[in-house]
Amino acid sequence: MPQFTPVGIEKDRIRTQYLNRMGIEVIRFTSDEIENDTEGGQSAIDVVLKRLLKQDALPHPPNPSPPEEKGS
Repeated sequence: MPQFTPVGIEKDRIRTQYLNRMGIEVIRFTSDEIENDTEGGQSAIDVVLKRLLKQDALPHPPNPSPPEEKGS
């Protein structure tokens, strides 16, 4: 299994910062996690999605007023 290099780690950090500034959340997984722990990966993604959906939830718009009656 390849080791994480300082250069690779720094590139990932810079790329993640850039994507975060663009409003994109980064979730990283190792190849081993993808190959051997798909349930763990799915769970991690689920947690992030639920958090993001909750934080970005918009309030329901107000009910429209009934139309005004003509001749009133």
